[in-house]
Amino acid sequence: MSQFQLIINFANSDLDTLSQAGESVILVKTTSTPTGDSVPVAWVSFKPFTLNTVTWVENYGVYASNVSPIQGGTIAKLADTEAYGGQAYSFTNAGHFVGPNAPVTSGLTNNQYQVVNNWTDAPGLTFGVTQDLTVNGQGLLAHPLNAMLVPSGQNAVFTPLTNVMIFMESSIQSGMVLEDLRSDVTTLQFGSVTNISVRYAGGKFLQQS
Repeated sequence: MSQFQLIINFANSDLDTLSQAGESVILVKTTSTPTGDSVPVAWVSFKPFTLNTVTWVENYGVYASNVSPIQGGTIAKLADTEAYGGQAYSFTNAGHFVGPNAPVTSGLTNNQYQVVNNWTDAPGLTFGVTQDLTVNGQGLLAHPLNAMLVPSGQNAVFTPLTNVMIFMESSIQSGMVLEDLRSDVTTLQFGSVTNISVRYAGGKFLQQS
């Protein structure tokens, strides 16, 4: 499986300004759903150096949380598990996932992940997909990518996308729900392209050839 790499460059003068403002690098990978009810979550927030390296592979998991998927909430996972595309994972009354299982709906593709909410002690829980990444040599496991409220007894299908959004912000931490994204977000088109370099200039990130 291909490894993806993002190199992020800063000038020293910009780092001085950003450090004084308390700003961090924010990366977001969106996930689509058939109903469009999923909202993005800050995949990672980290303090930058002059040269930063982020790597990942396209392996995913699923998680459950009791944090509502509203702007500013930070996902605290109740449970998570590694997941295979095209399969379903049921969250049981025992408080954990069971799977992989056959999908409960037809037509699931190999890049889709289904969760089934069988937890009956609450009207609904928040679910989404997770992905590992490494930032400047530090491995970060099962960071949430999205959040969606799934009522008890219902299911949801998630399709993670390979594009990565990047921007600077002082008030966002890893796992925070982002219903509204800033206008200075730069979207990087990963997929067939596995290595991208960007530099910070003029308040946003510019892709380098």
